Amino acid sequence: GAMSDEARDEGISEEAVSLRLTVDASGRITEARASSDPGHGFGRAAERALRNACTATVPRNRDGQAVTAQVTFRIRFRLD
Repeated sequence: GAMSDEARDEGISEEAVSLRLTVDASGRITEARASSDPGHGFGRAAERALRNACTATVPRNRDGQAVTAQVTFRIRFRLD
């Protein structure tokens, strides 16, 4: 896609994006925002991947109760 073409033109073969996720008490990812975006569309691609591919995870617990929480997640892209 456009992201990989642009990155290849710049000589980039690998990048990482850190994201801030909001996970609700049921374990559903309700928000994904890039907190470190190297550009070239990697941040948008990471946000989209987590919103579309990861519909659930283990919720955080506080005093034995599932709670909404924000967590950091990192995605590494490798262009072949």
